[in-house]
Amino acid sequence: MYVFLAQPVINITRGAELSGVLRLAFLALTAALSLTAALAAHAAALREARVWRPRAD
Repeated sequence: MYVFLAQPVINITRGAELSGVLRLAFLALTAALSLTAALAAHAAALREARVWRPRAD
């Protein structure tokens, strides 16, 4: 809870800000989730392509 509630507030006089470390952490998390989703989509596409056969409508 500290990361989401207290960490973003680093300068009380100017209001809430996200620290550079927290921004980098979010960027890394986003990149990791994107890579995971891309790899899962790739695996699903390969699996479906192996069994796909054209058929007449």
